[in-house]
This record gives sequence, C-alpha cells and structure tokens, in this order.
Amino acid sequence: MFTRKKTIFSSLIVMLFILVFTSACQKAEVYDLDTNNNEYLVESSFQSEAVIEDEDSEEVIEEKDLEETIEKIIIEEEVVTKKEKEIVFEDLEWKKYNNDLLGYSIDYPTITTVMGNDLDQYVEFVGPLSNNEWWPRISIAHYSNNFYQLEEESNISEWFKPFPEYELGEEISIAGLETLHYIQAKTPQAWAADYYYFIKEGQLYSISIIHTNDKQDKDLYDKILNSFVFNSSEDIKE
Repeated sequence: MFTRKKTIFSSLIVMLFILVFTSACQKAEVYDLDTNNNEYLVESSFQSEAVIEDEDSEEVIEEKDLEETIEKIIIEEEVVTKKEKEIVFEDLEWKKYNNDLLGYSIDYPTITTVMGNDLDQYVEFVGPLSNNEWWPRISIAHYSNNFYQLEEESNISEWFKPFPEYELGEEISIAGLETLHYIQAKTPQAWAADYYYFIKEGQLYSISIIHTNDKQDKDLYDKILNSFVFNSSEDIKE
C-alpha cells in the first residue's frame, strides 16, 4: 500500500515538473515571437517613415526646382525687357547693306540680322526676339518673276492695285522715285504693317515694315527708307 502511494506521488511530481517545464517553454516561445514581431514592427515603422521622408524630400526638391525655374523665367523676361528699353534710336549703330546685282544700298541698324535664302530676290532685316516676335522686321522684295518684272516705262500708280483692306498712307519718295505707300491695319491674324512700292528700270521693289508686338519707331523707319539709294557698282562700298 505504501509502495503504491509512493509511486502515485512520484508520478504526480514528474507530471507536475513536465507541466511546469512545458509551460515555461511555451512562454519562452511566445516571448521570442513577440520580440521578433516587435522588431519587425519597429523596422517596418522605420521603413515607412523613411519612405515618407523620401517622398517629402522629393516634393521639397520638386518645389525648389519649380521655384528656381519660375525665378529663371522672371530673370530672362527682365533681361528681355531691359534689352527692349536699350533699343533707343539715338544709341543705335548703323551699317550699310549693298546689293551688287541691282545696284542699291540701304542703311540698317546693327541690332538686326540680314537674312534671306537668295538676297538678290529677297532680303530681310530682323531684330532681337521678344515675346516670340522679332522687332524691328523690315524686308525688301525684288523677285525676278512676271509680277516683279515690268516694262521699263511702267508707272507704279497706274500699274499697282492694292488689296481692298489697304489704306493709302502718307506721300513718300524712295530713291527719288514715285512710291506708293499703303497701310495694313492690325487683324487677329496679322500685325499692322506699312508697304512701299516703286519701280526702277522695269524692276518692281516692295519694302515691308511689320509692327510686331504693336511696336513702332518712326525715326528708325524713316532713316532706313531715306537711306535707300541706287548706285553705280563703282560707288558701292562695303
């Protein structure tokens, strides 16, 4: 009887020990799992904050780039405006353009660039770019086609018929020749302009002055028109 009780008591002690040991292991596993989870949560939280910081940094960089771009545009516009203000007639430097084929010369301001694929047909004097337009913008056309090639005794006032929307401008003589002056008013499709037509030895000449950006300078235009002369080849100098 005593032996049986002792055996039962011993079994209970062993079972109790096993139960305590098992419980301890389970707690250890739970603790390890929670610890790992906490580390994962902390790490994930850190990564999320890092991503947010990166996004914020990118937004700050984009805003900074945008501000710099806007500031650059403003500075460029101020430079353009300053250049426009610096185009003063009295301060301009001038140069002479010569056309050896047709034997004429004309003065033009050095702020302009001489342009044209075939200068014996068409030449243009183009000034600085402002608001996507060039000013001043003056061209001389003297094409070798049927419209521009006339009989030598042709009279400009009898021969030339202007467009209906043209208005007759003030009287002017270019190179001592009878000249027709017509004015084109500004339209939604085109800037206002002045056109001058005259004939020399059967060749029709047309001078166009386009008032881009509604800008005009009568002193500048008059100097250019008054400087147009026909010379012999010996008189033409570079």
